[in-house]
Order: sequence, then structure tokens, then C-alpha cells
Amino acid sequence: MKFLISHYLQEHSTESLYFNSILNTVGCKSTIWNDNVSAYDILDLVKPDICITHYKKVSMDLVSYLQENRGIDLVLNITGINQDNLNTLDSKLKELSITPKFMFSNYYDHGLVTKSNIVTILHGADILLSKSPKQYDVDYGIFVDNTDQLKPIGETYHFISDNSKIEDKIDIYLPIYRLTHLYPNYNNIVFKYFQDGLTQTFYDAAAVSDNVFFDIVDPTELDAHLNKLLGTKNEKHCDIQTKDSGSIKEAILSKHTCLHRTKTLLSQFSAKEYIDKLQNMIEGKKQ
Repeated sequence: MKFLISHYLQEHSTESLYFNSILNTVGCKSTIWNDNVSAYDILDLVKPDICITHYKKVSMDLVSYLQENRGIDLVLNITGINQDNLNTLDSKLKELSITPKFMFSNYYDHGLVTKSNIVTILHGADILLSKSPKQYDVDYGIFVDNTDQLKPIGETYHFISDNSKIEDKIDIYLPIYRLTHLYPNYNNIVFKYFQDGLTQTFYDAAAVSDNVFFDIVDPTELDAHLNKLLGTKNEKHCDIQTKDSGSIKEAILSKHTCLHRTKTLLSQFSAKEYIDKLQNMIEGKKQ
């Protein structure tokens, strides 16, 4: 199996990179497609069986090439799309007689409707990212997504974000692939936001820290999401009021890493050989 994966969502997600790395590790051939290379050039060079891209990266060059080369399966990450834009995308692809192999979303309960099959491939902890030993000791690392969330907790704290739009308003801005170096330095990691679903930043932090919490006004939707994720019912997880993270770290490492997400991706294809190899990797990480 030969994959071509566009490098998408670079600031908030490393999904495209860990898909590429893990697929190569299990014996597939996978290539990352950067923006500085044209669709025709990279597709001619790689000659993939499967092209994975984000819906925002779908260009006329790409669809024109797929029209001319019918043997390539198109897989679309549609995270963040609304129904109107999905309808428009569906119409354009139909006009061009292009049917995606499947679409996928990084969130539960996306509510989207399309004739294509929509698979849920959640964000996951990227355990391939490099980490650093503890360098300083601060009570709270407070993750924020906008300036309204800049409310202190504890005596020592840093406001942190992977959102470049508020870089000048916070203590630390880093893209997601560099944030893993920070987590050991905080006794507690607190997220001030929850929007639609759990971000990769949460999964990455929970895979490292024993104390990860949410501090949001109404945790009802969050609690439902965490219970679904962990297979529990009516329980509170990562509750800052009780300072109880529950078994979130163990759960993330055992079921919700980049290895598991790539396995879900491969499960959509006839790929038993590669899935078995990936399962062996997963079992090896548990030991």
C-alpha cells in the first residue's frame, strides 16, 4: 500500500505526521506532501494508492489529477467543516465523478450528513514526539485558547497555548509538536476550554502528566465526552474541584495514542498484515 498524506493542521495537530511515520514503520510506503510541491508533481512522483488530505487542502489540481487517474482512493479529514460547506464539497466532487473512499472526523457527534461514509478517528497522544526532563517547577500550566480564559490559578502558573493568534498575550506559545517538552515542568495542567471535542494537546498532556484537569463553566458536555472515551457512566474525570484525574493517563496510553488512531485508519482498508504489525507495536508499548 502506498500512501500520500498532505501535511495538514500543522499548528494544532501532528496527525498527518504520525500517520506517515507509523505507516512506514509497519511496512506501507507513505510520503508527506508539503505545500511547496504541486499536486501533479507529487502524485506523479509517488503514484499512491491512497491520498489522505484535509478538506481545506482540496485543490482543483488535486481533483483534476484524481479525475484522470481513477485508481487512487481519496480520504478526507473533514474536522471543522460545517454542513453547508460539506454540501458544497459533496456537490463539487459529484460533478467531477469523484467518490471519496471515506471521510473522517476527529470528534464524536459531529452531526454531519453526507452520502460518503464518515469514520471517527479521534485525536490521540503523539507518543512519537520527543520529550525533555524536568527543568523547572511551577504549580500550574494553564492552557488557554483565547484571552477571556486568562484567569490565574495557584501561586505559580504560566498561561500556555498553541494558538498563535494570542501569542503576545500569554507566557508561552509553542506549536503542538514542541509542547511535550513543557509538561514535566508543571505539577498540574489545566485546560480552560473544551470545544466540540478533546484536542491533541489534551491527549499529549494526559499521556505525560498525572494531574490533568479542566476548569470550564459547564462541564456537562465534557463529562459526557470523557465517559464515552473511557467507557464509564456518569463519572467525573479530570475534575479540578476534586483534583481527581481518575485513570485518564492509563486510559490514554492503553487505548488512545497515535498508534491506535493509525490502526483505526488502516481498519478501513484490506490491510490485515499491516494491522497485525501495528497491534504488535501497541502490545509492545504496554509492556
